[in-house]
Amino acid sequence: MTKVWSVIKREYIQIVRTKGFIISTILGPVLMLALMIVPIIASLAAGGEQRSIGIIDGSGELYPGLVQKLDYKMKDGRSRFVLDEFRPQAGGLEALRRELRQRVLDKKLSAYIYLPGDITAGGEAEFLSEHVSDFEEIRRINEALTSVTVEKRLKREGLDPKKIAEYTKHVGLKTIKITDKGQEEDTGGTFAVAYLLVLILYMTMFFYDNCLRVVCSRGLFKKFFA
Repeated sequence: MTKVWSVIKREYIQIVRTKGFIISTILGPVLMLALMIVPIIASLAAGGEQRSIGIIDGSGELYPGLVQKLDYKMKDGRSRFVLDEFRPQAGGLEALRRELRQRVLDKKLSAYIYLPGDITAGGEAEFLSEHVSDFEEIRRINEALTSVTVEKRLKREGLDPKKIAEYTKHVGLKTIKITDKGQEEDTGGTFAVAYLLVLILYMTMFFYDNCLRVVCSRGLFKKFFA
């Protein structure tokens, strides 16, 4: 058995000293972190930029409400979103969509939103941009669009959107951690610790998986235990 482990140790050391093993073991977790962190950093960096968004409102009734719902102010007092409505002319809808697509590519617009005529009946809107990784921006636009559309549906049914909003108001839920010393409100620290532990576990499994592949690739199990 001592001879077996000596051979395994020697083979393993030979492999782990190679550039390929070092890169795959270290670069793997680094790339994983980068894929999670880079979009967040990009989103924060873009948070101070004014976004010009073209709107094609096929329903003919959502644009004014959308302007109101997306009235967010930045630290310098400017509006975060500047909306501009575009309507089809002689060339029709497809010609207008091609024009707005080109405006996005030419940096004249940050994005454009297409609202189909049947959106209040369940149609799906489209957000078109060169950059679609700002999840906070897309979330805000989606929430605003949903709110405006729901209000239109309620009014058609003779219901008051303000009263409905009051009746269905979101209920806050605080998370409180109980410990031997008492209790305290959890502001996300527990999640951060759990996330870190999962990351460490992943890196450990990744490392030992490479070790196992080294042993198997050399046929050591078959050689000594067959």
